[in-house]
Amino acid sequence: MNNSNNGYFPAMTGVRAIAAYLVFVYHMTSSNEVSIAYNNLSTFCSQLHIGVTVFYVLSGFVITNKYYDTQKINWRKYFINRFARIYPMFFGITTLTYLAKLIYPSLTININLPLYLLNITFLKSFFADFILSGVGQTWSLTPEEMFYFSVPLFYFFIKKSTSYLLVIPVGLLVIGLMLVAIFKNVDFYGFFNSNQLMLQTTFFGRSCEFFVGIFLALMMRKRKETNLSNWGVFTYAGMVIIIVHIVALAIVKTNYHGESGVFLYHFICNFSLPVLGISSFFWGLLTERSLVSKLLSSGLFQILGKSSYVFYLIHVGIVAVVLSKINASPFFLFIALNIVSIVLFKLAEEPSARYIKQKLYPVKIKSTRLETDKQ
Repeated sequence: MNNSNNGYFPAMTGVRAIAAYLVFVYHMTSSNEVSIAYNNLSTFCSQLHIGVTVFYVLSGFVITNKYYDTQKINWRKYFINRFARIYPMFFGITTLTYLAKLIYPSLTININLPLYLLNITFLKSFFADFILSGVGQTWSLTPEEMFYFSVPLFYFFIKKSTSYLLVIPVGLLVIGLMLVAIFKNVDFYGFFNSNQLMLQTTFFGRSCEFFVGIFLALMMRKRKETNLSNWGVFTYAGMVIIIVHIVALAIVKTNYHGESGVFLYHFICNFSLPVLGISSFFWGLLTERSLVSKLLSSGLFQILGKSSYVFYLIHVGIVAVVLSKINASPFFLFIALNIVSIVLFKLAEEPSARYIKQKLYPVKIKSTRLETDKQ
C-alpha cells in the first residue's frame, strides 16, 4: 500500500534511494570513474544531479504532510527533530574528513580549519570558492536547512492564502537576484558572485522545489478518495516527463552558454522539472498502485531509502576513497557504500537521533512517528 492512516507513505521512502543513486551515477560519470562508450549516454548521465531536486520536493512534501495541519505545533520539538535528523551524521562525516586530511595531507580533499568551520555551519554554499570543500555534496544541505527554519513563517502565510505558494518562491528568487546584483562585483571568496551560484546552491534559487512538495502535501490532504488507482498513469507519465527534462538539460548544457543559458538551464531544472515531472511522478506514487510503487514500497527499498542520507553523505569523500582502495570498480563501490550506509544508519544515525530527541525533548516517541520522520 502507498499510504496508511498515520500519514506514512512507503513508496516515498523508497524514492529517496533512487534520488541518492541518481546523484551517485552523476558523480561517477562526471569524475570519469565510469567509462561510458556512448557520448549521448554520458551526456544524459551528467544531468542526473536532478536527484537533488527530487530530494527537495520530497522534503517539502514530508514536512508539510507531518506538520501543516497540526492544531498547535510544538516548534521546539520540530527543530529538535530536524537537528537530530540531519546534523549528527553530517557533523561526524565532516569531522572525519577533516581529521583524515590532518593525518594524510596528501589527500586531494580541500579542507582546513576555516573550511571545516564553514562546512559545519552550513555556510559554504554561499561562496563560489568553497562550495565543494570538505564533503563536497553537502552544499545541498544549506537550502534544506533554510527551508526547515523558514517553514513556520511559510505556513503562517499559506494558511492565510494559498496564493503564497507562488508569491513566496517568486519573492525569494527576486531577493536572490538582488543579492547577486549587489555582491557580484565584490571580491569576497565568490559570495553571491553569480546567478549561476544563486540558482544552483542557495535556497533563494531552489525554493520552488520545496514549494512543489508543499503543494503536493496540501493536495493530498484535500483528496477525498481513499482507494488507489491501478492504472499508474501519473507514475509512468511522470517518469517520462522527468526523462524528457534530463534530455532537455543535456541539450541546453551543450548548446546554450552565457547568462541566457544559465537562466534557461535552471528554469528547466529548478522550476519546470519539479512542477511538471516530479510532481506527476510523486502524485502517482501517492495515489496509484503501480509496479513502481510496489517496488519502492518493498522491504528492500525501505531500508535503502532510510539509509540513503548516509549513502548521500559518504558516496563521495573519505569513505568512498577508502573503499576504492579495496576495489576501484564503481559496481563494487555502489554495493559497498550501500552496506556501509545501512550499518551506519542502524548503529549511528538512528541511535544518535533517538538519543538527541530523548535528551532535548524527553517524551516517549512512538515508533510510527519515527518511521514517518525518516522519510
